[in-house]
Amino acid sequence: MKSLLWNSGAVSDKALKRLFDLTIASGGGYGTAYEYVVKYNRIKKWTVRNDLKDILIPGLPERYGYSLDFMSVCPTTTRVNVVESNRERLEQARLLGETGLKDRNINFFNQDLRVFAESRGKGKKFDAAFSCEVVQRLSADGAVDYIRLLRRMSKRVFIFVPNSDNQGHSRLTGLKGLTVSELEGMMRAAGADPQSSGYLDIPPWPPGAGISAQTSWRIKKAYLPILKAFGIFSVLENFYPGFICRDFAHLIYSIT
Repeated sequence: MKSLLWNSGAVSDKALKRLFDLTIASGGGYGTAYEYVVKYNRIKKWTVRNDLKDILIPGLPERYGYSLDFMSVCPTTTRVNVVESNRERLEQARLLGETGLKDRNINFFNQDLRVFAESRGKGKKFDAAFSCEVVQRLSADGAVDYIRLLRRMSKRVFIFVPNSDNQGHSRLTGLKGLTVSELEGMMRAAGADPQSSGYLDIPPWPPGAGISAQTSWRIKKAYLPILKAFGIFSVLENFYPGFICRDFAHLIYSIT
């Protein structure tokens, strides 16, 4: 059983290093690192790494991070397209990309997503679109239009949204959220059939545990075993009772 969990939650050392570096560069804590590992493990089940040549990040998260952790599932040659209408938020992401991800092909577009879609043309689809912490800030109709546009622009769509059933986390972050059924309803209204939906990101500690600069220096050589342990915990989430997932997961997701 231990071997099964370890192998199921296995993440390459190279991917772990990139996830750790992104956590530190973005000012995140242990919770951010865990979230990155959980999302990585969920996404890799639905993608073939070398098929991801051109991906879309359609809007940056409302508050936490910059969604650049999604690059961990892609080859270094992948073209990453970040589209965000908020110039200040986009510049923050650009600075992170230029300082910590110089080896990646990241392109930043300060545009409304619909304008960007029109400029790209109808025939050319992205291999995947990754959206995190975006849908919850839209109106119900706006969210359906957003998902419909992503389906038109991309071969596969991954959407992650704060879990509104976790009221404690909602109060702490101040973010709105959705339930799984609400997100699935939006997907179907947009003409997208959810192939997988559910809960994720249930770290084994309370939210708000940050990694200080001093602590990050001390654990720099120990990040591999720490994040590999995170990988195992992320697999254990699949075995948690439904009420635990509903009440304590930080995120919900849907894939189409």
